[in-house]
Formats: sequence, structure tokens, C-alpha cells
Amino acid sequence: MSDSMRKDDGKEHKTGVKSSKIKDLFPLSFIIAFVFDLIYGFFYYRQFNAISLYDTASYFTAADNILKGHPDLLRTPVYPLFLHICNKITSEHVNELSVGIQIAVFYISIFIFFRLISLFTSNHVIRAAGTIFYGCMSPVAGFNFLMLTESFSVSGMVLFAYLLVLFLREWKIRHYTCCIILSLILTLLRPSSVFLFVVAFIAGIIWLVRIISTKQKAKRNIIPPVCFALCLAVLFGYMEMNRLYNGFFGLSYVSEMNKFYDVVQADIWQGATDPDICYTIQSKLDEGESPLAAAIDTASLYMDSPIEREQIISFSKEAISSNRSQYAYYLAKKVFTMGYSNMEYNLSNDSYFLKDDANKKLLWPGDLMDFNINFVYFVVLLSFIGITAAAIKKKFLKSELIITLIIAGQSAVNILAGPAEFHRLNVPCYPFALLIVMIWAGLAFDRIISSKSGSEKEEAPQK
Repeated sequence: MSDSMRKDDGKEHKTGVKSSKIKDLFPLSFIIAFVFDLIYGFFYYRQFNAISLYDTASYFTAADNILKGHPDLLRTPVYPLFLHICNKITSEHVNELSVGIQIAVFYISIFIFFRLISLFTSNHVIRAAGTIFYGCMSPVAGFNFLMLTESFSVSGMVLFAYLLVLFLREWKIRHYTCCIILSLILTLLRPSSVFLFVVAFIAGIIWLVRIISTKQKAKRNIIPPVCFALCLAVLFGYMEMNRLYNGFFGLSYVSEMNKFYDVVQADIWQGATDPDICYTIQSKLDEGESPLAAAIDTASLYMDSPIEREQIISFSKEAISSNRSQYAYYLAKKVFTMGYSNMEYNLSNDSYFLKDDANKKLLWPGDLMDFNINFVYFVVLLSFIGITAAAIKKKFLKSELIITLIIAGQSAVNILAGPAEFHRLNVPCYPFALLIVMIWAGLAFDRIISSKSGSEKEEAPQK
């Protein structure tokens, strides 16, 4: 479908649907989502009365470290500084203020999500349905009431996708520049968002090809590459500071801790030769602790100095390198079982619970409000097939490709770097899986309408 068919400029679309009618449905969609989130939040907040969780305390500690002029070993700076500002405004109601801001930002993202769908389809039913489903998506709505990074991460990625797709439609430098800067902010909010730089880079390659093909020459074209280089410099500068102050070159040591947890849970830790760590793990297991609990307790004992942390890192690398096939099997099994085991987040104790009999099902389809991660994989696969089929017909669906890459990138990071936090890391995938479904539904609708319009034009002269 051509871009002209997707633009919402107040004129009649080629599909015959007027944008004025489309815009009239957004308030209704927003009200439905607002009421759902209000009721959802009221009952959850009243029932559990817990929005400050285990990880929340570490963000406040990180803020203290950052304000002293050095990075925190576990937490990147954006969310800790946000909580610090909220705490300065009102220390007595810092929980309520921070959560209130998260909810407000989420409501703004509902409108952005609506605008994002509008870039792909002119069908008012699809736009309204997508907006309602996004606003009522329980995994996302639940995290709005928690003092964790997930809420801002989802809202920020929706804005990132909107600006990037808008750039690929209008080719305005400011949109692309904002995407690059947003990639840095979201990465410093949540390190797993680092893949957004790759997505932005791919969009930049598409833009470069267009510049070369159109022989476009403008001094302003140098702005995005310079911005990209500066953002990467800031990112690597932060990692270097982490190395200087904490002895760890990276964004967050949490990724290494998660890897260590998986090594122990995969039962491949005996392949490492560090006797001290092996003895500690075995002692914890002999005391009756679960493999995960033993891993957490062991890792906490080796965090006081860079040398001890390097022991954990080396231990994980050695165990994985000596048991590659077993570790790969563990990851594949964990990713799949986490996929068909539908999770419910319990605000009372920061834990997840499997729905009854979920482990007996090969694939839990989930419902439209609560996407299952295996469904996300399925959607991504179908989307890539559709994009490939269109490319064979010499039709490059660049915007659809970017949205699909966002989901694929987040899923890849989750699988390779953070399976221990698989539940929380998957949250941003769900809205984009919904978006992909709506995109292809919109493409199908517009194709049907175009076919009908063509048939009517052919029959008109005969009449």
C-alpha cells in the first residue's frame, strides 16, 4: 500500500474512509482504556497495597551513588534519577507520585500508539480496536503500578517506533535524530533496550540508500551520523566509568548475575574449575535451597570486590564453554516453557505464578489482552514471511520491517542475555505483537477495498 493511502491529513483516503470519522473514535477508545486501567489499578492496589518492590530499593541506592559522581554497579542512571527527583518533591508520597507519573506517561503513549496504527491503516475499526487492546493490556497496565522500569520502557519504545516509522514516511531529519537520542535514553533506563541502536542503524541504512538513489545533497544530512556517534560515545563512556569505579566494563552487572543464575539452574556449574564457588553452591544446595536460591545467595557473596565479581564472570564463561550443547538445550527449553506457561504477576511479593495446568499445554494461545510470548514468536515469524513475500514481488515494506525488528531484537536480547528475567523482559514485546497483528489486518483490509474499487471502475463503463 502506498504511503499516500496511509497519511491522515484530514482528506478522504483512497479507501473511502474519512479521517474525521476515524478521529471521532479515538476519545471512545481512550475512555474505554482509561476506565479499564482505573478499575484494574484500583483492585490491584487495594488488594496488595505494594508498589515498592525488592528492586525498588536498589534504584534509590543507585541514585545516591550516581549523585556522588560514579555509576552504580547494578542500575543504569535514568530510573534511579527519576525516583530521586520524585523523592525530593515529596518523600512521604514518593511511591504514589512516581506511579502517578508512570500512569500519565502511559496514557500519553495510548494516543501515540493510536497515531502509530494510523500510519499503517485507514480502517477506523482496526485503529480503535488496537488502541483499546493496547490500553487494556494487563501485562503493561500492571507494571504501571510498580516502581520498576517496565512502564517507562514500554511507553518509550512506542514513541521510538512512532518516530522511526514517521521518519521512514516523511524523511524528516528531526524524527530520526530524536530516535537516536531516545535509543540512548531507553538503554540507560533499561540495558536490554540497547538493540534499539541496531534498529535505528538499519533505518539509517535505508535512509542512506534513498539519499544515494535520489542523489540528495544537504548539509543537514550529517546531523544523524554525528548524533549517532555522540550517543555511542556516551554509552561507551558510561561503560568505561563503570570499569574505572566498579571494575566491570558494561552497562549493568545484573546481566552477569542473571547468566550465573542460569548456569546453576542448567546444572552445568560442575564444569567450572573454581573450587570456592563450586563448594559454596553445593553447600547451599545441601542446605535444601533451590538451584535459583543457591545461585542468588552465592552471587551475593562474590560482589564485594572487582576480583570476586570477575570470579563469577569467569565461572559462568567456563561452565558454558565446557557444556555448550547442554546450556543451549536449557535455554531453548526455558524460552519455550516460559512461552506456553502464561504468567500472572503478583504485586504482593514480586513473584510470578503459573496458571493451573499451563505446563500440560503445548501452546497456550492467550487472549487478546494478555499476549503469550509463544504467540509473539509466531507473529514475528509470519510477519517476516509476509515481508519476504512482498520483497519477492519488489515491494519493500520498510515500516513493517522496522516494527518486526523491534520485536525480534527485544526477543533476541531476552533469550541471549536475560533468561533469568524472562518474564519482565518480555513485557515490551506484547504491544508490538498486537501492533503487527493490526498492521497486517489493516493491509488486508486496504487491499480488499482497493480490489473492490478497481472492480467497480471496470464495471462502470459497461453499465
